[in-house]
Amino acid sequence: FVLWPFERLPQGSVACYVSTSSATIRSRFCRLACDFSSISMSLTIIKGDICASSQRVIAHQTKCCNKRSAAGVAKAIFEKWPETNLYEERHNNSNTGGSLFDVPGEVHVRIADDGKVVVNINGQQDQGYTEKGMQLEESQKQRAKWFRQGLRNVPSTLAKHNITAKEIALPYCVGCGMAGGQWEQYEAMLADFQQYSGIKVILYHLEIPQGKGK
Repeated sequence: FVLWPFERLPQGSVACYVSTSSATIRSRFCRLACDFSSISMSLTIIKGDICASSQRVIAHQTKCCNKRSAAGVAKAIFEKWPETNLYEERHNNSNTGGSLFDVPGEVHVRIADDGKVVVNINGQQDQGYTEKGMQLEESQKQRAKWFRQGLRNVPSTLAKHNITAKEIALPYCVGCGMAGGQWEQYEAMLADFQQYSGIKVILYHLEIPQGKGK
């Protein structure tokens, strides 16, 4: 029985127990660990505000409940491009007999007056750090599943709007922070999306000055 020592694993890798004494298997797990640690290297990270991005198409995670309030990146995006505000649109529709809730995993594309394309990925049902009635771990798994489903829907949804994108900008740590996700999972999903879609993922990392809050 072989245990690959934790101290020998690269940062961000996964520790594995292998029920074999084979040096070949040991070597394969070493390479696997390196692959995990290099995920972020396949994604482009830019220091700056996604609202000032040069990419025409940007995407972010959105909620499905009927609440007009937005926070974090969603608030910034909807304030700059109010015509893409999915929350306001949903609330107004509900007042005229429309549905109070949207569907997790669905994607809604809205085009701003200046041509900016905002991809709203429904990666959470409720507002806040966790889904109602769920513990953190359960909520994280469910939201990650919805986000992955949403990413799968992005290429076809863009195509329906006759939008071709070579690059797509997203906020660094999308789905995490106030949404409670684990960045390692979302990072891996984005790397996977970049590979199968052929659309280059650009992550915008806005550094908030100390004392300014979120």
